[in-house]
Amino acid sequence: MKKNLALLLTLLAVLSSARLAHGQPHVIDLTYPDNVNLFDLYEVSFNLDSIYSNPYDPESISVSAEFVSTAHGTIVVNGFYYECYTLFYDEG
Repeated sequence: MKKNLALLLTLLAVLSSARLAHGQPHVIDLTYPDNVNLFDLYEVSFNLDSIYSNPYDPESISVSAEFVSTAHGTIVVNGFYYECYTLFYDEG
């Protein structure tokens, strides 16, 4: 029997606004599942209305999520930047 795990997801965009010329970004195209089975992957994806020269630099932008459980309290998980790519290997 699969149990649904009730999660409250709060997306926190933590920014170093002193280092950003364009200010606070706005989240667009937010997608996430309504519920998730116990031990299954919970994946959230979104876009921002701003572009950053180095999205891997947490001094420029960082994202974390708070998962709140009545039984286990709050767990904070850091997010990461992902970009689809295709790797080509040239043997010549």
